[in-house]
Amino acid sequence: GPAGQVTSLTGWPLMKRLTAKADGGVLGFVGSQLMSMSPQGKATLVAGSAVAGHADGPALQAQFQGGRSLEEPDGILVADGSNVVVRRVANGQVTTVLGQVGVGGFNDGHKSVARLGFPQGVARMPDGSLLILDGRIRRLAGDVLTTIAATPAAPYPATAPPADGVAATAQVSGAVHLKALPSGAYAFLDANTVRKLVPPAKVCSDGNPCTLDTCLPATGACAFVPIGDGGGCSDGDGCTQGEACAGG
Repeated sequence: GPAGQVTSLTGWPLMKRLTAKADGGVLGFVGSQLMSMSPQGKATLVAGSAVAGHADGPALQAQFQGGRSLEEPDGILVADGSNVVVRRVANGQVTTVLGQVGVGGFNDGHKSVARLGFPQGVARMPDGSLLILDGRIRRLAGDVLTTIAATPAAPYPATAPPADGVAATAQVSGAVHLKALPSGAYAFLDANTVRKLVPPAKVCSDGNPCTLDTCLPATGACAFVPIGDGGGCSDGDGCTQGEACAGG
């Protein structure tokens, strides 16, 4: 609509968890169905049946519990909070890319064993890794999930708001609603407060799939922690499965 004016785009009153699309439209959920809204107000079903649940497969037959989506050039990511997983919609198919359905947690490590809390936001970082809000702030780089912030705080409301500071020691009380900013930082809502995360510029990688590679914010040094024998890893070949580390 005209600049400076509010325009009603649709008659879908129950469309929730809206996120912006590159064409000026929005993505959002009507119940368990992911909808796309054009700038002119035309609604299109993208994925999900009218029956809530968890089922991968053909997009219009797949099941969601709802969620918050992120449009990407080659698909759509969905933080499916009630199923405690991150899903992907691409080429007419829905797949689960991270987490185990119905099994929540904060386990870091290879994505085959990593667990999510209650994912409510996703954003793509400049290096291609994925930032996930699930009560904490997590990062999926390649096939490895790490927690980059923060120390859990007491549930809101508490006697004091969650503490700011270096990501590794700052506190969160239930971070949700992630938004990438033009500056390269990320805004999120936490304990009724809008907060900002500025990712470290340094990216640590030793090229070894059998180590967990992290940057230590307090010192700027890299840490490469070996994955134990039998731990999941990836050789970068999409045609092999079940890779495991042996002898580091």
